[in-house]
Amino acid sequence: MRLGPAAALAGLLAAACAVPPGEPAAARPADGPLRGAGLTPDPAGLQPHGTPLRIDFGRAQEGVVVAVSRLKDQAPAASMGRPGCAAADTEVVWRDGLALAFRGGTFVGWRDAFGRSAGETCPAA
Repeated sequence: MRLGPAAALAGLLAAACAVPPGEPAAARPADGPLRGAGLTPDPAGLQPHGTPLRIDFGRAQEGVVVAVSRLKDQAPAASMGRPGCAAADTEVVWRDGLALAFRGGTFVGWRDAFGRSAGETCPAA
């Protein structure tokens, strides 16, 4: 039996919320049916390709980073604290310039290499 894209992403996102103790999310292999499918940032968060399910602002950092890494088929290039930025205390960045902003472990915004952004973000470092 094949799962449709929506069911596959639901399972992917649900699995992304549970991280085995002692194993950072970025270190886990990027697998699953939508591996490398990609995503499009938009005003409400992120739209994974091939499914109507979304990764909207307000989701937990751990699950967002795992899901985005799988969809991009790559681990983040950097994760850094952003002291002095009121919008976010942590930023996770991928090689293509997509930067996700988190405050208190919650997804609050994104910006990309083209200067576009949505939600709450910090200036590029």
